[in-house]
Amino acid sequence: MRTLNKVFQPNQIPPVKKVSSLRSTLFFRVGRTAGLLVWLLAVLVSCSKDDPDTWPKDGDWPEDGSAEPTIRPRYAIPDSLRAPDGEVLIASLSATGVQIYEVRRTAADTTRFEWAFVAPQATLYGADGFAVGTHYAGPTWESNDGSTVVGRLQAQVAAPNPRRDIPWLLLASRSNAGEGIFGRVTRVQRLKTLGGRAPDSRKATGATLGKRARIPYQATYLFYVPRP
Repeated sequence: MRTLNKVFQPNQIPPVKKVSSLRSTLFFRVGRTAGLLVWLLAVLVSCSKDDPDTWPKDGDWPEDGSAEPTIRPRYAIPDSLRAPDGEVLIASLSATGVQIYEVRRTAADTTRFEWAFVAPQATLYGADGFAVGTHYAGPTWESNDGSTVVGRLQAQVAAPNPRRDIPWLLLASRSNAGEGIFGRVTRVQRLKTLGGRAPDSRKATGATLGKRARIPYQATYLFYVPRP
C-alpha cells in the first residue's frame, strides 16, 4: 500500500506528459509561424506581379538604336489619348505637387466668379524614387539635365473618379529646348491622376476675388519621341 501511494503521488510522476505537451506546443507555434511566412511571401509575389504601378527600369534606347524602348504601361490608355504610331515611349515619370487655382471673374459674365486654373507646380520622379525634374506653368516639363518641353492640349478624358481627380490628357509638343531627354519629346500623356480638382466655384465670390488655392495632386506622365 505504501508502494502504491508512492507511485501515484503527483511529485513522483515522471515528467513524460509535460515534455510531450511542451513539444506539441513548440511544433504548433513553429508550424503556425511557418504558415504565416509562406502566406506573406505569396502575397508579396502576387503584388509584384499584379501591381499596375510596376514599371520596367530598362526603358532607355538600345545603344545601336535598332529597337524600341522596352518600357510599357501596364494599364489601359483611352484610345483618344494614344500617341501616334510613329512615336515611341521613352520615359514614365510620376509627379507629386499641386494644381494652383485663383478666383477670377468668368469670361461670360463679369458679375460671376469661378476658380480658374493658373498652373501646375510639381516634382517629377523616376522609377527609383529620385527627383529628375519639375513641372510648371506652360505647361512645361523640365529635366535635371536642362532640357524642356512645353505642351499644348490635344485631347482629354475624364478620370475614373472625376469628382476628385483632374482629367487624363494628351498633349503635343509646342516647343523644346536642350539636348537632354525632353529635347526631342513630341507627345506627353497625363494619366493616373489623383486629386487636383478645383474648389467649388459656387463658393467663389467678389469677396474672395484674387484668392489662390493650391490643391495637392499626383499623376503619371508618359513622354514620347519619334520612332528611329
